[in-house]
Amino acid sequence: MHLELSELLACPRCGPGQGLVVSVDRIEDRRVREGLLACPGCDARYSIGEGGIDFGAAADGGPGAGVADTRDGPASGESGTRSGPEGRGDHTRAGPREVGAPAPDPEDAVRVAALLGLQEGGGAILLGAGLGRAAPRVAELAGGVEVLALYGAPDGAAAPRVTRLLGVRAGALPLRGGRLRGAALLGGSPDGLAEATRAVRPGGRVAVLRPRPELDVPGGLPLRVLAAEAAAVVAERTTEGPGA
Repeated sequence: MHLELSELLACPRCGPGQGLVVSVDRIEDRRVREGLLACPGCDARYSIGEGGIDFGAAADGGPGAGVADTRDGPASGESGTRSGPEGRGDHTRAGPREVGAPAPDPEDAVRVAALLGLQEGGGAILLGAGLGRAAPRVAELAGGVEVLALYGAPDGAAAPRVTRLLGVRAGALPLRGGRLRGAALLGGSPDGLAEATRAVRPGGRVAVLRPRPELDVPGGLPLRVLAAEAAAVVAERTTEGPGA
């Protein structure tokens, strides 16, 4: 994880308004290889390792509120529930890939880079569940861009400029509002689209590859649709909006 990414992250227990403080155990070229993210509000701690940042369970042994696995890869059919801190059993644990999401495509990285306009410049983008395996190639195509990718568990070797967010639910992103350059989703859901829109800064883009037929874009969100086809929908964030 690049050290400056800590400014984009939020505590999943406290919500997007609560930032995190990074504690470094090992750092190389301003990238944290081992350490912790600590929440000043609730004292939760989330571990940083070569596999990414584990938001699925706090380092103190307590569960991260509102998070569940959205693992990348073929669906296994495994399912179940996990209760949050208030005892609600409403956080679905999917198998290696979000149930019902489209299958990954080898060309997804090229599409993401093109739809989000990543030919130049820096900043950070988000890749939703199912797009994690495209993250290394997206980082190669978009020089200087940091890639945050949703995973349920570590998968393969770490890649340059790719930070895996482990155990995160698409509808409850541990991200501050209005900070990302762009976000790309696979299939999409209303909650996932709303969260991605909240996390993207005004003027940034939100792309949905192979959108589900029932997905409504903009769906009442501060988005201006730039292009809409069966293969992809891309929209621009238009206003500051709530949730920062």
